[in-house]
Amino acid sequence: MPSADLTISNARLLSINKSLQRAQASASGGNRILGIGFNAGMLAHRARHTRLVDAQQNMVTPGTIEGHIHLFGGAAEFNRLMINNFNGLTEIPQAVNEYAKVHSDDDVIIAYGASHVSPWASGWQ
Repeated sequence: MPSADLTISNARLLSINKSLQRAQASASGGNRILGIGFNAGMLAHRARHTRLVDAQQNMVTPGTIEGHIHLFGGAAEFNRLMINNFNGLTEIPQAVNEYAKVHSDDDVIIAYGASHVSPWASGWQ
């Protein structure tokens, strides 16, 4: 059994494993998740170097979280029309018209944030 670098126990853990969507603990080592399950099973992965974390019944979701901003590009986008999170293609012209009223001195309207997924595949009408 591989030893864990990190073991999280006493958690309300959500996983994408259909046979075990809720668990109590996880063990990871060598940049891999070694297991997700119940406290005793995951604590069996511990070694001298293992960092033990008691989640105190808090929610734990395994995965990668990435968030950043490109400083100059991100700052420039604050003054542009954001067109993500729309519920249909008909909302885009409406958003452009409303933006144009507020920014009547702009020669060009630059929009960003469009979904890269086909609107019809994601349920748009």
